[in-house]
Amino acid sequence: MNDDDLLAEQVNDVFATLTDITVEVGNDTRRVSGPNDPYGVAKMLATYGEATGHPFKSCDERLYIYTGTYWQTMKKASMRSRIYEFLDGRPYIGSKGLPEPWKPNPGHVRNIMQALEAKVDDSDVSTTQEDGAIPVSNGWLIPATRTLLPHTPDRFNTFTTAVEFDPDAPEPASWLKFLSDVLPDEDSQNLLAEWFGYVLSGRVDLHKALFLKGAPRSGKTTIATILEDIIGGGATGISLDSLTRQFGMAPLIGKSLAVIGDARLASSNSLVVERLLSITGQDMVQVEEKYMPMFSTRLPVRLMMLSNELPNLEDTSMALANRFIILETRQSFLGREDAGLLGRLRAELPGILNWALDGLDRLTAQHAFSVPEASLEATKDMLRSTSPLTAFVEDECVLDDDAVTPVSVLFSKYKAWCEQGNVKAMTAQQFGARLHDKGIETGQRRVDGKRPRCYLGIKIAEG
Repeated sequence: MNDDDLLAEQVNDVFATLTDITVEVGNDTRRVSGPNDPYGVAKMLATYGEATGHPFKSCDERLYIYTGTYWQTMKKASMRSRIYEFLDGRPYIGSKGLPEPWKPNPGHVRNIMQALEAKVDDSDVSTTQEDGAIPVSNGWLIPATRTLLPHTPDRFNTFTTAVEFDPDAPEPASWLKFLSDVLPDEDSQNLLAEWFGYVLSGRVDLHKALFLKGAPRSGKTTIATILEDIIGGGATGISLDSLTRQFGMAPLIGKSLAVIGDARLASSNSLVVERLLSITGQDMVQVEEKYMPMFSTRLPVRLMMLSNELPNLEDTSMALANRFIILETRQSFLGREDAGLLGRLRAELPGILNWALDGLDRLTAQHAFSVPEASLEATKDMLRSTSPLTAFVEDECVLDDDAVTPVSVLFSKYKAWCEQGNVKAMTAQQFGARLHDKGIETGQRRVDGKRPRCYLGIKIAEG
């Protein structure tokens, strides 16, 4: 049964219970309220949602229904249709104390929807669990003790893993062999386990994203696919380009993992950088969905980027590169692919889940990811890629407290460096502002009998 079928079944449960109500004149408190009492109808919907085990909840401009294991977004058009169907012709007690048939119109239904959203509003709800519990398909898992608690609507989760927790699942031998082929050093394998655990945990406190870099057919997509298979409905796929679009942030609502399988951009885009920083930094962002009002929220989603090369993203603040932890898959299996590998790995998902929980334990104990030396070097490369000015200073300059260099001389050197490396140069004003951000001040100094404006504390390297 897919999510849409499951949702229809749960809504049917609620409305079937409502349909069984008999309306009588007198003291029957279950009778349907009339058109002048939309909140009364909304309260009935909320009450019978609770009674059937499928309560409603409203937050972030969305209406949710509890499936029995997680909270699923309801399409408001579907809910409106159900309200029309339920009310049409149903008797209510009219102004003269006699039954009258409901004749719902768009205004009635709109008012009932608004009243229902107000009745079940829980705007401050959070998917973060204070006890660190993880929503797996067979319950709420407490990772520290490996114990299971029953599913409950008292916790807010928008997905469960597609895998049951089994403490006795065998060691995932095929998975470990695969990792030894694509990530031969133990530190890199430990980092990946910690990342899997981080995504499972719902944590966002470390403000990190994972960048999987490697040649074609080097295991990047297989790694991402296995994590997506574990996370199930909590995973989605996006492109960097989609983040620049009007509704590009909407697919991230309620998700635990977003895999960016296409990290290519035709040109550097400051909006992409801004949104990557906002998501990983857990800043408030503006989200817009089709036919719905824009709203502000935090998106507790972890980003995982796959690419053969570093993305074309310019970030003079250098913050973006430090948000990414980079893993490189160095061996390509192009032309010698194992067609049965994914099937064998999927058979080991319960064991891979336990492997990820071990990684989460290690991450919790360390308070930081295990970053191998190769990843540190890759981060330096990304810093140079995202901040060409940093690369220029490293390549062509020396920082010296006593150094004095005329503004025009240093900028000319910078422009020549950009032309040689096919890098888009900043204007002189931008160049000066970015150097100022790095602590390089300007002032007039005597040079060759003149007093030009100079950069202080930096000079062009000799040779």
